[in-house]
Formats: sequence, structure tokens, C-alpha cells
Amino acid sequence: MVRPLLVVPFGGPDDPLEQLKSCDQARYILCYLADLNARSALVEPTYFDRDYLSEFASFYCTSTAGYPNVCKRVHYFSAEVDRELLTAACSGVRQAQELLNAHYLGFVVLRPIQGTPLGRTVLRWYGDKTPHLPRVDTPSRNYEAHVAGFSLQVRGLAWQQQDTGVGACATIALWSMLHSSAFDDRHVIPTTAEITQTAHRAGLTGDRLFPSEGLTFGQLVAAVRDSGFAPLVVTGKVQRGNETSFSREHFCSSLAALVRSGFPVLIAGTLTETGGASMGGHAVCATGFRQAGVRDESAGKLSFEDEDTEYVYLHDDNIGPSVRFRIDVETTSGGEVVILRPSRPPPQHDPARSDPVASYPCLRPSSLLAAAHEEIRITPDRLHERALHLGTMLIAMTGGQLGLSASARFFNLRHFVGAELGRLLGHHPEALAKVRLALWEEVHPMSLHLGVIRIGYKGTPLMDVLFDTTDSEPNTRAFAHLIYEPAMEGLLDGLVAQRPEADRLLGPRVLATS
Repeated sequence: MVRPLLVVPFGGPDDPLEQLKSCDQARYILCYLADLNARSALVEPTYFDRDYLSEFASFYCTSTAGYPNVCKRVHYFSAEVDRELLTAACSGVRQAQELLNAHYLGFVVLRPIQGTPLGRTVLRWYGDKTPHLPRVDTPSRNYEAHVAGFSLQVRGLAWQQQDTGVGACATIALWSMLHSSAFDDRHVIPTTAEITQTAHRAGLTGDRLFPSEGLTFGQLVAAVRDSGFAPLVVTGKVQRGNETSFSREHFCSSLAALVRSGFPVLIAGTLTETGGASMGGHAVCATGFRQAGVRDESAGKLSFEDEDTEYVYLHDDNIGPSVRFRIDVETTSGGEVVILRPSRPPPQHDPARSDPVASYPCLRPSSLLAAAHEEIRITPDRLHERALHLGTMLIAMTGGQLGLSASARFFNLRHFVGAELGRLLGHHPEALAKVRLALWEEVHPMSLHLGVIRIGYKGTPLMDVLFDTTDSEPNTRAFAHLIYEPAMEGLLDGLVAQRPEADRLLGPRVLATS
């Protein structure tokens, strides 16, 4: 049986995605690829996808519809690809393989399910057009696709369309979460069918397993725990009847702390129509956000570094991957609460393509969930509380004349001492060596993962406090504090002299100055 690889023009009649353009998600992906300047598509007509095979074994193989177990996989490129170039890549010509990788935009798996055909999809991020306000997409990871003896690489995070036979929106969001770059060397990514099975084992309900109508938030937390991870839960603190919502400061600072740490975030909430009418619960996966501009800290005030974040990027199974939402607020009887409003960038493609985002409802978040390593036993809220306590004391030491910013995140120890300190101190090699050696030789042996509080001023880091993440929250201690700005040394000396309890909040001192 001959199964030829097909090279076809992007968006043409032979492009499998174009044949599905009656599907909202397919239209969104076509728009997304058009904005990436897609030119060609390489179609693998026979592809066995691990996720779909798991769904097939759990549900579809017993259907009288006779579903096949074979998928298609379509690769997209921002260059003209022809059979000659493909043959050269297959023959081992390095230049041909490098050319294909340089223009590789990602892949889409097409399942043989008429209603929900879009399976595992990984697409390159848009080019960052505002590098002075960079997009933070730490959870993204590298994927490798093998085609006829050569490999293609793309950086992103997997998305797929909701399939109510095996998984609903929360299952898909959790599945994307567990693809995080933070777990590359620690786990095997479960399929959507395995997530649903784990959740139903953990959460005792009277619901049938398949077809799945969705998971409760409690089942999601249990599924994270029973998959070998530590669930980090952040709940909104603004009460609206029986529903909780987030203030802007709380939502943005918590989301940013988790995303900066490399953890995608499941956002559970309520879809709302214009005017606030509820359309039911929904769950999405946050994969990145657009960093806010440098704050002009007001004298005497401590602000959180990311509280003015304007855009978040969501994998939404109703739309597609990396959909940009604006973080807005609406006024309610309980106060101002966050609402996420679809806000795609101006299209770079043919405006004749219809955009499924334009009429999509807003999402009002109520809870955040991240899957962290089991060794992490404190939440971003607790780190923010300590940052608030320390920052407030430091501002008081200046007589209220100085304004500061604070942020919190988690780091793998080797990443902090390696890449992060290299980024902060690489221009001062002597200081970098001194700090790295001091952390290794003079500080109490540190945990595999660190909780890091950063105090800054107008975008410049002044100091970091490194916390143990392996103890209970009341006993959380600081391993050390690193001073990047010499003026902080005298300020901290005065603080400890006046408030001896601050010493436990800081730990031993390491000077990161020349």
C-alpha cells in the first residue's frame, strides 16, 4: 500500500486544514498560521498518535461507527517546500534539513473524528514585536517531529480540541499543563484518557467515565496529585454571591509567579456574555503573558512587579492555541474583579478570513491550578505575603521616601545559580563567581527547588531572598539573601537592628556586588 507524503500549498484546496474551515478551531489555526506567513504544508497521510490511540482504546474502538485508529499529521512551513527539497532532506543533506527547520511553524494532528478532528497541535509563537515588553512563555518546551529519517523542531506547548467522548475542557487544559517544560526530565505525559481515568478514581461521583461530560475542580486537583505532582491552588478572594473572583493585583501577580516559574496555569471560571450573564463554567490553560512596563513606584508604596499585566495567552479548546486575552476589570457589588476579554492582535493575513475570536465571550476567573514538583510545598500566595512583609518594612526604614516592587517565583536550584545569576551578573564575572561559590560553599545545603522573592526598583533587581520549598508553610525559612545594590546593605543592617525577627525572613547574606 503506497502512502505518499504530500507537499501542498498552505490554504489551498489540498490543505487538510482548509478542508475543515467550517470548524471554528480550524479557522483560528488557519488565521494563526497565515499570520506566521505559512506557505507550504507537508501531509503525512498515516500517523499513529499516542493520545488518540489511548482515546481509541478507551472509547472509540467499541463504537459501531467503525472509527479507524490512524491519524494524519500536517507540518507547516513559512517557505516554499517541494518534493525536491523533501528528498534532499531525506537523503541527509544538512542544508536542506536546516532550511526546513528554519521555516518550520509546527504541526497539527488530524483525528478521524468528524465532530472534533483537531488532535495534538504544537505551533511556533508569533514573533515578538515588542521586545522591550517581552512575552513571558517559560512553560513552552521543545518538540521534535520525525519525518522519513530527519527531524523537525518547534518550541511551544501542545493544544488539542475538546472531545466530549474522552475529555472536556478541563481535561484538555490539564493535559496541556502537564506538557510543561518544567517536567521534561521528570515524567511521562499522560493522555487525555488517562487523565479522565485518574480523575474519576480520585473523585467519587456518580458520573460515568466515558463519554466524559467534564471534571470538577476538586477532581482536577486530585488528578494532579495522583499523577505524581503537587497541586498549587490559588483562589480568588473577592466574594460574589456563591462565586469567588480575583482582584487584578491578586490575579496578575499569582499568574505571573507561576508562569515565570515554568508552570502553565489552569484557569477555572465562568464564561460571560456582554452584560455579565453567565454562560456556564469553563477551563483554559495559560501558557504565557505579556510583561508590563516598568512601574514608576510611588514613594512609600510597595507594588507587585506584574500587577499591571495587560495580556495573557490561553490555550482554549473552544478557539485554539495561544489566544491573546486582555486582562480587564469589571465593577461588581463585591468590588472590582478580573475578566479576560478576547483580544487578538491586528491580523497580518488576508482580512477575508473570518476570525472566530471576534464574537467569543469573556471569562471571569475564579481559581488557578498549577502542577508543581512534589518537593514544592508552599504556594505563590505565601511567597507574596512574605514579600509584602519584607517590602513594607524596608520602605518604613526609608521613612516612606522610597517606593519598591516585589515579585515571587519558583526556580530549580541549578537554573537559578546557572542561567538566572548568569543573566543578572554576567556583566560582572568576578561578582558572579563570588556569589556562585558562596551559595555552594557557605550557605546551608539548599532544596532542589527555591522560592525566590525579588525586591526591585523601577525594573532593577535590588535583592533576592531564597526560600526552602520543602518544609511546611509556617516553618518556611530563608536559605540566604543576595544583595545586588550596595545601598541595600546598610538598609538591611538597620532593619535587622530594629526588627530582629527580620533575620529569619532574610537568612545569611551574600553580596552580589563587585
